[in-house]
Amino acid sequence: MQQIEAGGRLRSNALDIALRGKAGRWFSGQAQYTLGRSYDNTGGIGSYPQDQYNLNSLEWGPSNFDRRHRFNMMGTVNRDHWLSLGLGTTIYSGTPFTELAGTDVFNTGLGNARPAGVGRNTLRASGTQDVDALWNHDFKLGKGKVDDAKVID
Repeated sequence: MQQIEAGGRLRSNALDIALRGKAGRWFSGQAQYTLGRSYDNTGGIGSYPQDQYNLNSLEWGPSNFDRRHRFNMMGTVNRDHWLSLGLGTTIYSGTPFTELAGTDVFNTGLGNARPAGVGRNTLRASGTQDVDALWNHDFKLGKGKVDDAKVID
């Protein structure tokens, strides 16, 4: 027999700062920084507590998607000139994960038990950094002529 209960609690707070505009005559773009945190007591419908007979046992912790810092920036250098360079970067802190005991301590058959005293999502993965660049130029392949076709109703 299996009993599934739809219950959980989530608390999340974030501060967003965004800037958009030009820096000098060569660079225009936008940047966004988010400082946030999110805590809950469930990983969603596909997750189970380590001890299904004690539902509140060390389950309150960082959400699976919790990231403390997020930074995004996109911009263009030398826009509207013969040659332009587009830049984009993202820098995110790591997401949480859970240390598992490797044994079925509570005899649930799930294998999601943690070592004694270890809460859910108490460890952090390393962050991610990504940089993208695009260097472009528009070439005209011939002289274009504007079509003077008339629209008939």
